[in-house]
Amino acid sequence: MQTHVLEQNAAPTAFATLSTIRTHLTTLTFHSPYLSDAEKLRANHRIHDCEQLAQLALWLLTVPAELAWREATYNDLYEPCSAEGGQGYSLNTPLLHS
Repeated sequence: MQTHVLEQNAAPTAFATLSTIRTHLTTLTFHSPYLSDAEKLRANHRIHDCEQLAQLALWLLTVPAELAWREATYNDLYEPCSAEGGQGYSLNTPLLHS
């Protein structure tokens, strides 16, 4: 009987997991000074458009590493995005790869 109950709740659990991962990713990207406004917008769109749990989980692992790398190296590699009218830093590599 316990297995039957878990199977019935599989979809809501998956939805809750997707929602939780999306919330974490959005928080990471939205509050990062190392992303331009355009990168934040693209990341937000990709995060909320993706329905694949595996892809979101992969981004949850790679995004913090990318942001840490940007933080460690932004003085040498990044230029302020003030020319774009935004705040933050920009590099010509996408944050979230498909």
